[in-house]
Amino acid sequence: MPGTAIVIGATGLVGALLVQELLKDSHFEKVKALVRKPLPFRDGKLEQIVVDFTDEAALQSVLHGDVLFCCIGTTIKKAGSQEAFTAVDYDIPVRCGTIARRNGITQFHLVSSIGAQASSKTSTSVQRAAQKPHYGHWNSRYIYLSTQLPHGQPERNAFR
Repeated sequence: MPGTAIVIGATGLVGALLVQELLKDSHFEKVKALVRKPLPFRDGKLEQIVVDFTDEAALQSVLHGDVLFCCIGTTIKKAGSQEAFTAVDYDIPVRCGTIARRNGITQFHLVSSIGAQASSKTSTSVQRAAQKPHYGHWNSRYIYLSTQLPHGQPERNAFR
């Protein structure tokens, strides 16, 4: 039975490519992209939802589906501070994952940053958080390191 995929981080390189693939996938009748600003394209299966990722009530109302894909991330340089970086790379994935699980989503896919195991306390913290009991029980949980993803992608001209 076709389901609903939810993608956070759909405007970045990995998230944008993932959305394109999910739109072609017959396993999903709907793809929800939770974004801060709309994507530059439309599709009949795509529901773009502009959200404030700090608003838990708003997230509670939109995080309904079957599978959550978390591709959100930034750099300290782009974020402007360690606090802003942590808000994106840790707080958003943990908040969305916790709410999604409470809402009955049973499958979680997390894309983590290059070198996360060796160099990023934030990335490894979110990986550990995804495995903690406050997330609830996931039927399946997957963590992908971007070093495991295929290289040779086009320049990082993400939809921003």
